[in-house]
Amino acid sequence: MHTVVTYETVGEFIAAADTNGEKVSHTGLDESFHGTATFPEAVSLAVKGWPEGAESLAKLRAELESVVDKAIAAKSCKLEWDVTGDFLDVGRVLSGEPECCGSFREGQDSQPSTRVIKLVANVSAIGGVKQKSIFSAGAAVFAAVDVLETLGHRVELWLGSGSHRRQDGEKLTVLVKVKDAAQPFEPDRVAFFLAHNASLRRLFFSVEEDLGFSPNGTGTCPLLVEEGAIATPEVRQEDATAAARAARVLQVCESCGVSFTKEEREAIVS
Repeated sequence: MHTVVTYETVGEFIAAADTNGEKVSHTGLDESFHGTATFPEAVSLAVKGWPEGAESLAKLRAELESVVDKAIAAKSCKLEWDVTGDFLDVGRVLSGEPECCGSFREGQDSQPSTRVIKLVANVSAIGGVKQKSIFSAGAAVFAAVDVLETLGHRVELWLGSGSHRRQDGEKLTVLVKVKDAAQPFEPDRVAFFLAHNASLRRLFFSVEEDLGFSPNGTGTCPLLVEEGAIATPEVRQEDATAAARAARVLQVCESCGVSFTKEEREAIVS
């Protein structure tokens, strides 16, 4: 059986997580794993925001600027050939091709879109995954949303955690909406939920424990989402590198229907 629990607002999610009990999410004292020294500290960050994280998220997003710009350019422009144009292709001249001049024109992908993409950022991660990798994967989602919305799509952003209970194989997906399609992506508001390991290992774990899925007896599992929704892969330890961030940006965009040729991919991540 696979149970899905959905929270339409972060307020509802925080309230569901902020319950009493001798739970791993509340009593765990390993700050490097849980993200905060105490559970109340995690709740405070969720409610009041995480300014340092938002600032760091913006810095990582800035490092991905060229990836974002190249991805947008690849989908917003198309190369056309004619007898006149913006530049001459010597190879086409030597081959005797009369249409040897190229020009970049705005393509269909640059036109306004009414499509709403329900994107679910999977924050699930096995115990060995460090905060740096969780933060890096969050920054990649941030950049991917930027690409998608610049291309004219509207993104409804959710977070999700998937667990399976080793004892009986039952599965659980917890989903939280953090951004409506009409809202801009605001790092100050969602940095904690998207990129702090206490989001998963304090708040999501607390909800999961109340539902009978203790982290001591569970593993991760793919999210169960509604038809048409796009879920990202869980966070992996290797997601901490710049190359992995760039690859995840393209992976998210392609999952949402923005395809890239092999040549475009190589140019974007180079």
